[in-house]
Amino acid sequence: MKFADYYRKICIAQLQIESFTQNRWDIPSPSEVYKLTKDYMFFSSGPGVGQSIYSYLTHLRHHGFPTPILDWSRSLYVASYFAFAKATNVEWVSIYVLCEARMRTGGAETPELKCLGPYVRTHRRHYIQQCEYTLSVIFKEADWWMTPHEHAVKVGDTLEFEDKEFPDNFVICKFDLPASERKSVLTQLNEHNVNAFTLFGSEESLMETLAFRQFE
Repeated sequence: MKFADYYRKICIAQLQIESFTQNRWDIPSPSEVYKLTKDYMFFSSGPGVGQSIYSYLTHLRHHGFPTPILDWSRSLYVASYFAFAKATNVEWVSIYVLCEARMRTGGAETPELKCLGPYVRTHRRHYIQQCEYTLSVIFKEADWWMTPHEHAVKVGDTLEFEDKEFPDNFVICKFDLPASERKSVLTQLNEHNVNAFTLFGSEESLMETLAFRQFE
């Protein structure tokens, strides 16, 4: 999907989201973004045309609305919580590590991974979870398109090599862990105050945390 087409959809939803949340996002109109995305330099400095779109996208991401950005945590403990929290009917869970220093700039007709940093005015979950984001895009047919992350980077599995070092040609490395460790991991994280309530801050997450403490 073209980024401009996706942007038009989130603009349609904007008024309803603002009415419910009492937030306001001063973002460009779809017609403005449609013109801007014809320029290869649109994504040259972070999240396109500025912080307003970035702020809106991160808010959507933290509340379950489909977005092209993928969130990462700078905290291994937060990442571990998300890996194990819902792992009740699986054998393995995975934690992915992004090595930004190994990313390479793409070009026209080449998928690119854009890293979006931590400094943005958005929902508090962004800071509680120590988030940063990536966006995978490609410039083709004189326009910016969204593309799956695996098209832009090579993902390596630690099982593929013996020394467990991060290979030079991998930008993202995947570590598989046994889901049978779920209770032990979540218990230790909870003892360090990393749980659903501290990461989400909602009444539902409080109930989830209390239920884990009482029953698991």
